[in-house]
Amino acid sequence: MAATKNLVTYKALAGSLDGLSKNDKLKAVLVCGESFLVRKALDTLVPILLKGESKQFGLDVLDGKTTPVGEIAEQAGTFSFLGTRKVIAVKEAPLFLIKASAGEISYSEKDLQILIRLVEDGIPDNHVLVFTTGTPDRRKKIYKFI
Repeated sequence: MAATKNLVTYKALAGSLDGLSKNDKLKAVLVCGESFLVRKALDTLVPILLKGESKQFGLDVLDGKTTPVGEIAEQAGTFSFLGTRKVIAVKEAPLFLIKASAGEISYSEKDLQILIRLVEDGIPDNHVLVFTTGTPDRRKKIYKFI
């Protein structure tokens, strides 16, 4: 998988939407950059990934600062009640955070390996995991994988 295949920045979003809407094999997307633009990009991206399905039934939003990897894996592996598309948005995921603030979590190398295995093998068809974050560390394996 190419390093930037599923990376969507706000500037590149408009040109990427066509390809994303046609890609049924898409398992993970990383939206990164300035927080306001990331929120706008996520708001634009989710309806396209849901392909007309209701946000009420097809979108799960998790706070990456407080949600452990196990819960993300559980949400990603849980099928939608209606058997339709499902988008799991992990907002402000600490994928690249070295030290978390008080009350927040950071992902260990083991957690990142679990996420990589989840994206490789554990996400059902019609499910997409979307991570939002600030500035990514392009040296990390999770960045290169997603």
